[in-house]
Amino acid sequence: MKRVFVPTALHAELTEYTNLVRVLRTTRTLDLTAHLLHHAAQYKDNEADTWTSWPLIDCTVPEWSFEDEIRQLGETVVRARDGDDDELDSDLDLDLDGLSPGAANRLVFHTGAVLVHILNLLADQRPAVPGSMQNRLWPMNWEDVISLLAVSGVVHPTIVARAEKRLERIYGPSTTTTKAMERLTSATSARARSALLAVPEEDQLLLALPTLSRTYRNDGKGNAIGTGAGSNRAPSLIRTRTRMHSKMLLTKISHPHCI
Repeated sequence: MKRVFVPTALHAELTEYTNLVRVLRTTRTLDLTAHLLHHAAQYKDNEADTWTSWPLIDCTVPEWSFEDEIRQLGETVVRARDGDDDELDSDLDLDLDGLSPGAANRLVFHTGAVLVHILNLLADQRPAVPGSMQNRLWPMNWEDVISLLAVSGVVHPTIVARAEKRLERIYGPSTTTTKAMERLTSATSARARSALLAVPEEDQLLLALPTLSRTYRNDGKGNAIGTGAGSNRAPSLIRTRTRMHSKMLLTKISHPHCI
């Protein structure tokens, strides 16, 4: 078969068109907003049967791996921080190395572990039903995910607040009555109260012992003279009586029949 001769001008135009199509396809794939807003209702009925709940969306398999994404994000953050630190030396044109291979591997491993933990928490919120019943369950939206992260303590509260603000810019204001940060505050207070209740009773009594406010001055002969409550008692005597009082409380709690 004889090859068709393509003029140079037409060949250059076709090359530019091919590059433009490639750039548009890559831009669309990288645009997370388009994937998040692509609702399941736009699919046909036969395709909707295998639709998975949010946030596992049906999108094109990317040409890069999870490791490549995390390394790229880590190097971007490192370059940004190094750029802020080297503002005084902006005249020097130096190439930044970014993350070392060891640091990048640890970052990928830690990020993957956190992502698996989050997905496990999301899976725990769904009841165990057969695969044919998954479409009858209520869909999980971004508000449910943010609320779960706020009360679970998996990520830092600052990350939860930033994620909530960014998702509200995409989907609009949250329709829930309670914000994620309010749930986070309530969960933190509940954990603090639970930790206090877990303290043994004898420790609570020892922590609740009143402390006497006393000040001491030197009488010029190397002796300490008290000027507050119990001023005639030396500090060593006060500490001794405090220890005796604590032992009596412990004995009363441990052996009430001996008192």
